[in-house]
Amino acid sequence: MSVRRQSAITSPHTDQTQPPPARSQQFLAVSHILYALCEEPEIGVLELARKVGISVGTAQRITAALAGTGLLAWSPYTRKYSLGDGVLRRVNVQRAFVGAAGFTIEEGLTDAQEEEAQIKRAMVAAAREVYAVVDHTKWGRVASATFCRIDRLRAVITDDGAPPDMLARLRGLGVEVHIAGEAASPVASPVASPATAAESGRE
Repeated sequence: MSVRRQSAITSPHTDQTQPPPARSQQFLAVSHILYALCEEPEIGVLELARKVGISVGTAQRITAALAGTGLLAWSPYTRKYSLGDGVLRRVNVQRAFVGAAGFTIEEGLTDAQEEEAQIKRAMVAAAREVYAVVDHTKWGRVASATFCRIDRLRAVITDDGAPPDMLARLRGLGVEVHIAGEAASPVASPVASPATAAESGRE
């Protein structure tokens, strides 16, 4: 008599084997994983499994599948997952407010980490209007990865320590400049901090 074997997932972190969850349970696990990554920038598989309440093997299978679609990104340095640029390719962004590690007229907005720069490139590409939020310490500095050129900027929001010559060049290129602390502008109010933020537009 032949014995029909049921497929199972074996986790390298545990000696238990268990069948994959039902499709509805998988969809629920996927939504919980994406929600968890909205709350924390980077999470490892073990932590995701604990937060979502699924096995490590199931978490590994789902995160690998999501990474294949671009919805998640995996860092070989931290060995953790974060939201990928595939998320941003699926939304319409009216205004994107982005910070940077460096900012020059020639190189535009730059960041030190290529992984973060990739996310910001996707945000810039999806946005109708891009606003740079950079304090005076970032002006004249160039980090390793450019994610936004000057011609994509609608405006730059900065402080009164920004170099006057660069401010004049920006204005000459048609880029608006807003100095924090001066008269209120229509774009200043949504900015809570120099951290990256996006305002999704609804059609």
